[in-house]
Amino acid sequence: MRRIAGLATPIAVLSIVAIASAQSAFNVSPVGLGTSQEKKNGAATADSKTVAKTETKTEVSDEYGFKGISDFFNIREANPDVHGGQWASDVYFAWSTTDDGTDDDTYLSPNIKYGITDDIFVQLAVLPLNLGDGDGQGNGDLELKVFWRAMRETETLPAFAAYAETRIPSGEGSSKMDIRLNGVVTKTLFERFRAHFKGYIESANGSRGDAEYNRRNFQWGAGPGFDYQIDDMTIANINYLNRVSNFYGNQNQNILEIGIDRQIVAGHNLKAAVDIGLDDGDETPNFVAKLQWSIAYN
Repeated sequence: MRRIAGLATPIAVLSIVAIASAQSAFNVSPVGLGTSQEKKNGAATADSKTVAKTETKTEVSDEYGFKGISDFFNIREANPDVHGGQWASDVYFAWSTTDDGTDDDTYLSPNIKYGITDDIFVQLAVLPLNLGDGDGQGNGDLELKVFWRAMRETETLPAFAAYAETRIPSGEGSSKMDIRLNGVVTKTLFERFRAHFKGYIESANGSRGDAEYNRRNFQWGAGPGFDYQIDDMTIANINYLNRVSNFYGNQNQNILEIGIDRQIVAGHNLKAAVDIGLDDGDETPNFVAKLQWSIAYN
């Protein structure tokens, strides 16, 4: 038995050598197995395909992603301002004048937002503080926003987003809550050129400050917008908004807006826009100049 066991090892070695010689002579390999070089080539090919797919996804995401047309503008895009796990904040300034020049207003409004996912973000803002007009303005009201991109843009389909905004009556003299539901569509028409369409409905249940009397309970607005990517850091836009008046008895407001967004450094953007009233309505602003500094924390 010991002699047989001692011969087992040399026999096994000779058998392996013989099989290897036969495979080399006939240039074949066992069924279902490849040579180490073939496995390496196969792995390299698979890795190349994976990299190619990843690069393709990145290109599509960059091409159809957020370009800076946020709620600062009257008509926004359907892509979220931030990605999942990202914080951002804005500080908004505005100056407006009426048609007869008897009432000029200056506003300030900061906000902070957080991306829950790449398609959903929440934002808490201090609604525009009316500076210099005394009490009764509702200064201190907050607004909570939840934004959801329900459909991402592709070569054939537009992006679609829905978002809700709730006014929280935390300001001086404010009452009840307003709720607004928005829908917006964005589609790339040509290289660097996109179109948007936004519509909203609002349940106006109270008011900011002492402006509750004769306020419309149901309000709506809609309009198109267009933007053009001038370069990698600059985008310009133009839009039109038609919305009902805030109070019964007044006509709809028709507003043309021209704006621009410019990246100063990575994560820091400066937005500017002007609103031009297209009618002589009592509530339609004659002219509004707006400025916003946006910071994204990566």
